[in-house]
Amino acid sequence: MAGEVDRAAWNSAYEKGLVEILLDYKDNPKYKCQNGWVSEGWRIITSKFNEKFPVFHLSKKQVQEKEKELKANYKALRDAKRDSVAKFRKKPFPLFYQLEALYEGNLNFTSTMQVDPPSTPAPPALSPLVVPPPAPLVAPVVPPLAPTVERSNFEQCSSHLGANPFVSSFDGQETSSAQNERNEAQDSRREEGGSGRKRKQSHIGSALERYAEYKKSQTNKTLQALEERKRSEEEFSVEKCVDQVDAIVELTDEEKSYALDVFESDTHRKIFITSKNHNVRLIWLKRKIR
Repeated sequence: MAGEVDRAAWNSAYEKGLVEILLDYKDNPKYKCQNGWVSEGWRIITSKFNEKFPVFHLSKKQVQEKEKELKANYKALRDAKRDSVAKFRKKPFPLFYQLEALYEGNLNFTSTMQVDPPSTPAPPALSPLVVPPPAPLVAPVVPPLAPTVERSNFEQCSSHLGANPFVSSFDGQETSSAQNERNEAQDSRREEGGSGRKRKQSHIGSALERYAEYKKSQTNKTLQALEERKRSEEEFSVEKCVDQVDAIVELTDEEKSYALDVFESDTHRKIFITSKNHNVRLIWLKRKIR
């Protein structure tokens, strides 16, 4: 059961090792074509990963599932970076640039490169502020008012006799109505665009939150697996087996020395420690050292 937990518990070191192996073989047509990795490619990738991490042994299916998961997470992070979501703009994205080289085809990137985020240029130095001396106060010159010309009611009425007062009134109403319709259409398009961006940002934010929760749960599983392995090694240690063998009076010193080779196996140590019947354990041990 401990072996199954170990195989299911990923951490950042295992993910980084898998991405580096994928980058090493992504440009070889023998292992990868336009439609993706071929069967021989998955075989060599799984073999290289198990050589690099012999304790964390995986099958080809498990490697394929992890690669699919990394690709999906990269796409979500890429979209968030492209849309500049303010909530996640300053959060770290592990393996982002390596996954970008793997899935976007950036040939200038290698698996050993470390890419730093772009630095913000320093603002230019400000020159000292020079305050000019105050100008002398000059009293403003007020021009003389032009004489107003009063027009009689007859002149005001006669100036409008040649014009149609209804035309100007209707023209103003039509212009105002058309302007209102254009303003309403612009407001409607602006509201639709704003709601669409909000929905997209909300979707990306939810994906990033799920990814952060997933990484947290994977880290907890890895720590639990390591603690379980440590307890198992302490409970079924070689030292404990040797102490119990020394206490068996039915064995000679020569047989006790042969028993040390038996305890090199984890399975043999567990069988020996967990056996409750003294006679059965003695018979089993003598059969193993012959």
